[in-house]
Amino acid sequence: MKLYKFFKMLSLFVYGGSIFCLIELIFTTLFFDNTFTHIVSYFQGGVIFLILGMINNWFSWELGLVWQCLLGSVFITAIELVTGLFFNVWLGLHIWDYSGMPLSFMGQICLEFSLYWVFVSALGIILDDFLRYTLFKEQKPKYKIINLKNL
Repeated sequence: MKLYKFFKMLSLFVYGGSIFCLIELIFTTLFFDNTFTHIVSYFQGGVIFLILGMINNWFSWELGLVWQCLLGSVFITAIELVTGLFFNVWLGLHIWDYSGMPLSFMGQICLEFSLYWVFVSALGIILDDFLRYTLFKEQKPKYKIINLKNL
């Protein structure tokens, strides 16, 4: 059973890392005339995907997809800050730099991308639920777009 759980988490990590890098490549190609992604983004994406998938386990389906996405954006922004401080600032790899963007913090996070992460969270949460349901025979997703009881 432990091996099955490890395989499941590893599979979701690989999906998440790959999809995150693909999104990054598409985004940077369209808006920044750049076709670059870094291996750090792969691992960052894998961790983010696992965390987005755990939101339903930590809270419940009753939370509402909008709240899940907002929470996902907070997690992604926090992971981006920690990763950026370590790899960009401390190690000096300069993988990304938001210092030219409004409301950035140390060039590692900014409000604009935190808003983008809301939509990335929606994609990640729904894809994680789909993969868990189809590949691993877990519970069928039951979404509520917004649950006003959670206000």
